[in-house]
Amino acid sequence: MEAPNKRYRITTFVGLFIVLVLTTLFWFPSVYKAILSGDFEVRNYQMQGVDWLVVLIILGLIRWGERNPLSTLNIKKPTGTLIATGMGLGGFSMLYIFLHRLVLNGLGVTTGFEQQTENPALEAVGPEFVWVYGIFSLITASVAEEIMYRGYATERLMKVSGSYWAAFIVPLLAFVLMHYRKGFDHLLVVLVVGSLMQFYYLKFRNLTINIVGHFFIDLMAYVGILSKEL
Repeated sequence: MEAPNKRYRITTFVGLFIVLVLTTLFWFPSVYKAILSGDFEVRNYQMQGVDWLVVLIILGLIRWGERNPLSTLNIKKPTGTLIATGMGLGGFSMLYIFLHRLVLNGLGVTTGFEQQTENPALEAVGPEFVWVYGIFSLITASVAEEIMYRGYATERLMKVSGSYWAAFIVPLLAFVLMHYRKGFDHLLVVLVVGSLMQFYYLKFRNLTINIVGHFFIDLMAYVGILSKEL
């Protein structure tokens, strides 16, 4: 990637404003519920679509704004080593989630990790929603969110600021706040797991590792939901 110039900086600041500010504000329940459909199933599909729309904007900014190749997102060809490293990220994250629930449940605090606070019981929606939306959301979370918060926001902040901690903390805060709608308990999980994701990305600068790790985490959560509810 070329050294930052005026065009690159302007394009990057526009992209960062979209990802870190506008997207964060949009995901507050009072905002997105006023904009998206009132039907639960339709709204959840629309929510996935919003993430992909942001990704398309990011890709456009990189290709025609920055005039850089999309390879600057650092998505690398998966290898056995990369997949194993990503699984390690997922494994450490799942270990924390297990301990998190174990400790809070031991204190008599009911955790809500398996189910978003706004979601109805799975039996209240059709089986096609559980399977189709579940798979769609796994792909969206592991690919779209990683492009937005790690491959784009973290990478670009590192480039324009030259600060490791700015690149670590700012996208992490936006990533955590984006999950505000899922409840405080989930926010704590996202803060710790998101910190691991930031650490891994800045250490390896390889988005494939993060995508594999994120997919593994959400897949385990999804399997847990299905095994409990179906």
